[in-house]
Amino acid sequence: MARLIMYNTLPKVFICWSTAILLTQLNNEYVCSEHISTSLKVNHSSCESRPNISQWNKDNFPNPQSDTKLDYCGRNCKSSWICDPDHILSQEEADNIDNHINKTVQDLFCNCSSCPNGQGFYSISVGVVRQIGNDEMNHSDIDELGSEFSDHLRLQKWKFSPCDSDVVIVLSQKDRLIWFSIGNMVTQNFSSSFVDRIRNETSSILNSGLYGEALFHVVEELGKLFSNGGRTLSYKWHTQEAQGLPSEALIAGIVVFIVLFVYAAFMIRKDLKKTQEKENPSRQKKKRKVYLKSRKERKLSRLAAERERLTEKDTEESTEVSSEQRPADNHSINMSERAEFSIEQHPNNPCITIKVTNVDGTCKDFEDHAL
Repeated sequence: MARLIMYNTLPKVFICWSTAILLTQLNNEYVCSEHISTSLKVNHSSCESRPNISQWNKDNFPNPQSDTKLDYCGRNCKSSWICDPDHILSQEEADNIDNHINKTVQDLFCNCSSCPNGQGFYSISVGVVRQIGNDEMNHSDIDELGSEFSDHLRLQKWKFSPCDSDVVIVLSQKDRLIWFSIGNMVTQNFSSSFVDRIRNETSSILNSGLYGEALFHVVEELGKLFSNGGRTLSYKWHTQEAQGLPSEALIAGIVVFIVLFVYAAFMIRKDLKKTQEKENPSRQKKKRKVYLKSRKERKLSRLAAERERLTEKDTEESTEVSSEQRPADNHSINMSERAEFSIEQHPNNPCITIKVTNVDGTCKDFEDHAL
């Protein structure tokens, strides 16, 4: 009875266990990114102004996540994804862009061996400068310098993603240009024309001096690209639900649950049969009789088949013996009927005498046969 109670509770245990696996998997997906997003909430009670720096370059440009003791990035000494040391953006614009970045990347993950649970986060960060280079530089030199600036921030200065799955955006107010530095994990989702399209779309906005609006548009387009273009390593839970595609965790949990549930049902059924047989001995005896009867029938069937096989074998042997004796009889008949013939011709007589001599020595003459 105790065993029966145990098997009756197994399905409930399996359901709870499968649910725990799913919840654990979903929670692990947020571990790596949650660590970063919570750092955005750190605030300092006293925020002092930064030292006066006339010109920013790739080497002295501050880090919006770590340089928060002084107001280096114009974000009131709080960690952020935006560094705007010259306060080109208003606080409201910067806050809106920050919130939009968090909303965009919070459910986006990529495979990353550097993260504890094997899944890394995507990162979007923004650097805003008053000018790249100087007025004496031509457009191509400025463009090259801006690319170097954004690459240096992503690869050397900031390094926000351990999985090379980050995007750094650099905006120059005076040059009216935007540059991108894109990690290798992100380029899998990018088409070759994406950067050119974004720069063309934001050109008129930048020329109008709407820098916050231009950056918001860039972040929005990146979010669309991540959500809809995850070819190999990009995942988004709610996007999969919208497309009717279950996640790997859900599929694995369902498979495990089905296998364990079937096993539990089989064991319960087996235990119930044993219990019923113990409680009803007559049923066991009846089952035993049926088994013995079927066993006897199978034995008789085997004996009949063996008898038929032996009969066929005897028939074949008899046929072979008769066929071997027949040539011997024919041979004896031929031997007994063999004879020697001799023909004698008489002179001046057209008739002949035929003499037949048998094997046993008897003979017979046939005379006066005309030729």
